[in-house]
Amino acid sequence: VTALQGLIAGLAHPILGLDHFAAVLAVGGLAALAGTGLWPLAAYVVLTMAGAALHAAGWGLPGAQPDRAFSFLVL
Repeated sequence: VTALQGLIAGLAHPILGLDHFAAVLAVGGLAALAGTGLWPLAAYVVLTMAGAALHAAGWGLPGAQPDRAFSFLVL
């Protein structure tokens, strides 16, 4: 896998994974309703990238799957 293939896969993942796409839409909708500007979206992107970097480095959080499911239901 080349770096370009990895980049394309990473960019497509939130769109092709329907649960991820729904979360992106929910965060965008909540930010629009809050009317607080772009900082919630920027925070979401930065924290998502930080989580991906930690996962790639081998760090795992216990209970990550149930936490993800809960946050998806809340959103």
